[in-house]
Amino acid sequence: MDLAEGLKVHKNTVLVAPCRSLKRSRRGWEMDERGEGSESSSGVPSPAWARNGSRKDSEWRPRCPGFTSGLEVCTEVHCKYKATPLFCWIKEKTVKCFDQFFLNLLRLRSTLCTSTRARASSPPITLISQTRNGRNGDTYSRAKNTMTHAISYYDLETLSAERLKDSIAAVAKEGSLKFNSFTSKLPGLELHERTVPTSDLRLSLVELLASPDLRELLLYVSRLPVFSDEVANAYSHDLTLLGSLKKLKYFLNLPVASFLYELLSLTTGASLPSTDRETLSSLISAVEKQSTIAQVVIKELIRTALLPPASGGFLEAASPLREPLSAYESHAALLETADPHAVYPTSIYRQCHAVVHAATDASLIEAVMGTEITTTIKIVNGVLDLDNLELRKLYLPLGRAVAIVDRQVDQIHGKAMDTYFRFHQIELKKLVYGGMEKDKDISSVENILLDLKHSGVCRNEPVLVVGGGVIADIAGFATALYHRNTPYVMLATSVVSGIDAGPSPRTCCDGSGYKNIYGSYHPPVMTLTDRSFFSSLHTGWVRHGLAEIAKMAIVKDSSLFDLLEKHGGDLVHSKLGTEGPLTSSADFQKECDLIIGKAMESYVKSEYGNLWETHQCRPHAYGHTWSPGYEIPAGLLHGHAVATCMGFGAFLAVEEGLITEAEMERILALLSKLELAIWHPILDDKECVWSSQVKMVQKRGGNLAAPVPKGEIGKCGYINVVSRERLDASLDAYKLICSKYPREGRGIDEHCTDVGLEPAGTVGTNGKQHEHEQTAASGCCGGHGHGHSGRSNTIDTRESGDLDSSAGSGKEETATAVVSSGNSDSDPGTYKEWITKRQVKRNAAKEIQSGVLHAAPEATAKPPAFPNSELFYTGVERYALGMTSLPSANLARVAKLTEEKALFAPCMVGQLEGQFLKTITMMKGARRVLDVGTFTGYSAAAFAEAVPAGGMVVTIENDEETARAAAEIFSGFDEATQAKIDLRVTSALDEMKKLREAGEKFDIVFIDADKDNYIAYYDEAMAGLLSEQGVIMADNSLCALVYEEGDSRRDALHKFNQHVREDDRVEQVVDFVSFIVKHMDTSVSSEVRQSSLMCLRPNVSVRGRS
Repeated sequence: MDLAEGLKVHKNTVLVAPCRSLKRSRRGWEMDERGEGSESSSGVPSPAWARNGSRKDSEWRPRCPGFTSGLEVCTEVHCKYKATPLFCWIKEKTVKCFDQFFLNLLRLRSTLCTSTRARASSPPITLISQTRNGRNGDTYSRAKNTMTHAISYYDLETLSAERLKDSIAAVAKEGSLKFNSFTSKLPGLELHERTVPTSDLRLSLVELLASPDLRELLLYVSRLPVFSDEVANAYSHDLTLLGSLKKLKYFLNLPVASFLYELLSLTTGASLPSTDRETLSSLISAVEKQSTIAQVVIKELIRTALLPPASGGFLEAASPLREPLSAYESHAALLETADPHAVYPTSIYRQCHAVVHAATDASLIEAVMGTEITTTIKIVNGVLDLDNLELRKLYLPLGRAVAIVDRQVDQIHGKAMDTYFRFHQIELKKLVYGGMEKDKDISSVENILLDLKHSGVCRNEPVLVVGGGVIADIAGFATALYHRNTPYVMLATSVVSGIDAGPSPRTCCDGSGYKNIYGSYHPPVMTLTDRSFFSSLHTGWVRHGLAEIAKMAIVKDSSLFDLLEKHGGDLVHSKLGTEGPLTSSADFQKECDLIIGKAMESYVKSEYGNLWETHQCRPHAYGHTWSPGYEIPAGLLHGHAVATCMGFGAFLAVEEGLITEAEMERILALLSKLELAIWHPILDDKECVWSSQVKMVQKRGGNLAAPVPKGEIGKCGYINVVSRERLDASLDAYKLICSKYPREGRGIDEHCTDVGLEPAGTVGTNGKQHEHEQTAASGCCGGHGHGHSGRSNTIDTRESGDLDSSAGSGKEETATAVVSSGNSDSDPGTYKEWITKRQVKRNAAKEIQSGVLHAAPEATAKPPAFPNSELFYTGVERYALGMTSLPSANLARVAKLTEEKALFAPCMVGQLEGQFLKTITMMKGARRVLDVGTFTGYSAAAFAEAVPAGGMVVTIENDEETARAAAEIFSGFDEATQAKIDLRVTSALDEMKKLREAGEKFDIVFIDADKDNYIAYYDEAMAGLLSEQGVIMADNSLCALVYEEGDSRRDALHKFNQHVREDDRVEQVVDFVSFIVKHMDTSVSSEVRQSSLMCLRPNVSVRGRS
């Protein structure tokens, strides 16, 4: 017998006796030159220490012959008579179960001791072995007294894949399942006609359970370690079968309907004959119609059947079914000690195990404990379609669904949810909560806990959670706290929650002034991702979600990267195939599903082997090393913040020699193609970025462990050291690279307010972050930051897997303070008190005047000096954007194609001004508009959408290239809008004269062309182009201040402003958009007014803009 064979471990494992080396000779195994060993009949030496010899204490020291590398593992067994350890040194880390190793060691010792005398006098060793899957091992006892003992918990069966396969096949063979009472009473009836009496159904079910082959299978499965690696690996080829086995282990506790669903699934995969399959399906249909049967658990059905008839039992006293059913009750009694999980589970989705050893006097106990969790992730389509059975199979056996639903999701999809559950006759109890970042507070969790309690939710009843990241966080955390653990099903409604936040174990909420200070690891038992929900998302939120998909592609799956490269912007603007013409492309739909599936698989590969973050090699944290520190100060949408960090990480990977420049360029090009930011001015604040790194190292247990692509796209490595000097230099170099990409590396809709998110409200800033308060544009994207606007769905800014965000994108607390409110000092009660206490003091401090002039200033040749290049503090426009209606599809097309064609976007009327123009047009009731200066057509499109059917917008553009771009953009509008736009490519002044001479009249004239001719355009409009009560609006008049001194256009605008002011026919106001109203009475034309409703172009201040 070979020594290594006796140990049954790796070939490099060597057993070393005290002071002895074993060597192999022609005669077999021998001791070393000291010659104290002897050979047993098996050819293996029986050394003195294995028989009865004694040694001095100094002689009991380990030696390791032949080892050339460091020793990795050491473990020991104690011998009574010397109380000294016998060491086993293991060169390679290959022994997965030390209990089994000890057991083999003892067996080897028995082999060595072949004589009766040796066995009688050998040292006593007792080992009670419990493997990781809970199975009891052998017990070897050589004496009454022992040094330690193991504590045993479970007695599970050893998996025999062959036996299980045969058992399933036996159940699936024709005639194995007994349905006598059911089939005999239903000859020839159609399925929809079958209404079976309760008594017949109960009898049919116990007949089924009494089927010998089925009974044997169920009893065997109930004692298997179905959550173990062995079972998972044995049935990895059939995931449906594996899922059914994990549930059928708990068959005694399954409702009848759930049991039948899993039985049908199990046997269908084993080729159940069509006749039996149809009968089983018919039985399921009959059971579903009777809730009193569908919801009763199997062990209760068996118990009731076995009661005496006089006590309510429904089997006759002499029924032959009593004996086979009694086997289930006997088995249940056995399970109380062998595996209580299978008979009295808290829920069927988790189990515990432990390996515990104690000293005989209990003075020392060493334990290893663990929990095994099962979860299922499915990508489905149309989960709320009435013929989709996913939610039906989950909740019909329970009789109801308690659902925690995002308020905005309920507004969009609530009716469909109600219809679905009503159709399937399942009670739906909706608990609706806000899903904004401001709602992610411990108070929301407390409210959910109370509602769950008032709803009587049981610990075996999976709560349905519907929404995105905030709801996933607060509902997941609440279910973790409720009765210490309650399962939940995640129905994800956003891209990020669908592939990241939904299946994640990390749940959290804010409180006491800190982000994510409370939290738990509590994954859902099922995640359902359905692309159909994405159609209601803001396009910017889809783009944000694609950042998380790109993350997984870059570091985990090159084939996913190829798919993203292939489709690029189509994924954004089709909302992952749920909107627009690509919905009819079967190939595109298939690849959208594949993208979601690959992203999900990559996330699981990264996350599920490190569910509790016990180490920091976490690929899914790519893009989350530096971004958490600047996401909120910059007001960035989470996906864009992550994208900037991914790009920078790829650049560092090039510096480290981990990837090539060409691979980095592919990464940056993909992010730009997805319209994500790879650069943002916040990265110029190196102190902010460095501060984030310092905090990240603290959160990651002393390591930076920054994930980056390594070797090639689709593989991950880590950078652990980046000095301050290197960080600063690398940021400067990276900025230069980003400047060569579209939009100079900036993203589209990159800020929270760009996609309609309201401010976080509860999150303030301190320290260095305060300096960026004005750029935060509401600072709304911390944590899993989500929000809603109008018709939109949930947005999720989960810090994908990272517990160490310093700005709220991660999963631990951060030093960000809650803005206090509600006390008498900070919140004066009445409006008058607020004016007195707050605004008077504020205005006095800033020397704010009343805002009224009592005399006109003198006319000047030039505008006054203005030291600033902007009209307002940064953040004003972003805030206004967030409070303004989102652009229509037509207007979004203008903005998108303007960016793609690299035209000078600041010349384009933006969202604020465009909405203002639409508002004025509708208020005015205008039917004809003259748009002087088309550019790419935003203003023309806004006017065209505002004028009624039959109205017309004449828009004039002098530059032929720009006009071609505008024409292409208009061609993609809906027909009704196209019909109202007349694009003319010519000189604006010449065309205005022709229109005037032809007697054309316009209700609105909008001037937004070359600034040198503003006076001429104004005069031409006033000369007869305006209709009665017509309106003139002129853009950019305040650029007379912000254009650079010496710029002729600065002076021209100043002259225009004064020209209008000196016109006796008008009243005017110069604001952020100037508009002039001309009043016509019965006598003479004489009044024009300029007015404005709001700030429209705060950033018109960019110097040099024309």
